[in-house]
Amino acid sequence: MDLICMTHDERLAMMRKRHAFLSEMVGGYNSFETFIQDCDERLAIMGIELQDCGTHLYVYMPLGFNEYEGYHIIGNASGCLAVSPAVMWQDDCCANSCIDIFTGKRVDEEEIY
Repeated sequence: MDLICMTHDERLAMMRKRHAFLSEMVGGYNSFETFIQDCDERLAIMGIELQDCGTHLYVYMPLGFNEYEGYHIIGNASGCLAVSPAVMWQDDCCANSCIDIFTGKRVDEEEIY
Protein backbone atom coordinates (compact mmCIF):
# COMPACT_ATOMS: atom_id res chain seq x y z
CA MET A 1 0.00 0.00 0.00
CA ASP A 2 1.33 3.43 -0.90
CA LEU A 3 1.19 5.42 2.33
CA ILE A 4 1.89 8.79 0.74
CA CYS A 5 0.32 9.10 -2.72
CA MET A 6 -3.28 9.36 -1.56
CA THR A 7 -5.95 11.94 -2.10
CA HIS A 8 -6.71 14.21 0.84
CA ASP A 9 -9.87 12.21 1.62
CA GLU A 10 -8.00 8.90 1.44
CA ARG A 11 -5.32 10.26 3.76
CA LEU A 12 -7.95 11.41 6.30
CA ALA A 13 -9.60 7.99 6.13
CA MET A 14 -6.24 6.32 6.85
CA MET A 15 -5.61 8.73 9.73
CA ARG A 16 -8.97 7.72 11.20
CA LYS A 17 -7.99 4.05 10.93
CA ARG A 18 -4.69 4.75 12.69
CA HIS A 19 -6.58 6.72 15.35
CA ALA A 20 -8.90 3.74 15.88
CA PHE A 21 -5.91 1.38 16.10
CA LEU A 22 -4.26 3.56 18.75
CA SER A 23 -7.55 4.10 20.58
CA GLU A 24 -7.93 0.35 20.89
CA MET A 25 -4.39 0.13 22.29
CA VAL A 26 -4.95 2.82 24.96
CA GLY A 27 -8.37 1.48 25.97
CA GLY A 28 -8.32 0.53 29.64
CA TYR A 29 -5.14 2.45 30.50
CA ASN A 30 -5.21 5.36 32.95
CA SER A 31 -1.46 5.90 33.30
CA PHE A 32 1.14 7.05 30.79
CA GLU A 33 3.77 5.03 32.65
CA THR A 34 1.83 1.76 32.44
CA PHE A 35 1.03 2.30 28.76
CA ILE A 36 4.71 2.99 28.00
CA GLN A 37 5.80 -0.08 29.94
CA ASP A 38 3.29 -2.32 28.15
CA CYS A 39 3.35 -0.88 24.61
CA ASP A 40 6.63 0.93 23.85
CA GLU A 41 8.43 -2.16 22.56
CA ARG A 42 5.40 -3.33 20.56
CA LEU A 43 5.19 0.05 18.82
CA ALA A 44 8.97 0.13 18.28
CA ILE A 45 8.80 -3.25 16.53
CA MET A 46 6.39 -1.63 14.05
CA GLY A 47 8.73 1.35 13.55
CA ILE A 48 6.55 3.69 15.61
CA GLU A 49 8.21 5.99 18.16
CA LEU A 50 6.54 6.68 21.50
CA GLN A 51 7.68 9.83 23.31
CA ASP A 52 6.78 10.86 26.85
CA CYS A 53 6.16 14.62 26.77
CA GLY A 54 5.03 14.85 30.41
CA THR A 55 1.52 16.18 29.79
CA HIS A 56 0.85 13.73 26.95
CA LEU A 57 2.45 10.97 24.92
CA TYR A 58 3.41 11.61 21.33
CA VAL A 59 3.21 8.77 18.81
CA TYR A 60 5.42 9.48 15.79
CA MET A 61 4.74 7.46 12.63
CA PRO A 62 7.28 8.01 9.83
CA LEU A 63 5.73 7.31 6.43
CA GLY A 64 8.69 7.83 4.10
CA PHE A 65 9.95 10.74 1.98
CA ASN A 66 9.95 12.88 5.16
CA GLU A 67 6.18 12.40 5.51
CA TYR A 68 4.89 11.61 8.98
CA GLU A 69 1.89 11.61 11.26
CA GLY A 70 1.98 12.40 14.96
CA TYR A 71 -0.77 11.33 17.34
CA HIS A 72 -1.26 12.57 20.91
CA ILE A 73 -2.30 10.31 23.75
CA ILE A 74 -3.92 12.39 26.46
CA GLY A 75 -5.83 11.87 29.68
CA ASN A 76 -9.57 12.41 29.38
CA ALA A 77 -12.09 13.71 31.94
CA SER A 78 -12.76 10.21 33.31
CA GLY A 79 -9.06 9.63 34.02
CA CYS A 80 -8.51 7.17 31.19
CA LEU A 81 -6.13 7.62 28.29
CA ALA A 82 -7.52 8.66 24.92
CA VAL A 83 -6.17 9.60 21.49
CA SER A 84 -6.67 13.21 20.47
CA PRO A 85 -8.43 13.75 17.11
CA ALA A 86 -5.77 16.40 16.35
CA VAL A 87 -2.98 14.90 14.24
CA MET A 88 0.31 16.53 13.31
CA TRP A 89 1.33 15.87 9.72
CA GLN A 90 3.06 17.20 6.68
CA ASP A 91 0.06 18.56 4.81
CA ASP A 92 -0.69 18.72 1.08
CA CYS A 93 1.54 21.81 0.81
CA CYS A 94 4.49 20.04 2.53
CA ALA A 95 4.04 22.21 5.63
CA ASN A 96 3.93 20.84 9.15
CA SER A 97 0.41 21.38 10.41
CA CYS A 98 -2.23 19.95 12.69
CA ILE A 99 -5.64 18.72 11.55
CA ASP A 100 -8.74 17.47 13.31
CA ILE A 101 -9.24 14.19 11.46
CA PHE A 102 -12.98 14.11 12.11
CA THR A 103 -13.80 17.65 10.96
CA GLY A 104 -10.97 18.04 8.44
CA LYS A 105 -10.22 21.50 9.83
CA ARG A 106 -6.84 22.91 10.78
CA VAL A 107 -6.16 23.00 14.53
CA ASP A 108 -3.77 25.19 16.49
CA GLU A 109 -1.26 23.17 18.50
CA GLU A 110 -2.53 24.76 21.72
CA GLU A 111 -5.93 23.09 21.15
CA ILE A 112 -4.53 19.54 21.06
CA TYR A 113 -4.42 18.90 24.79
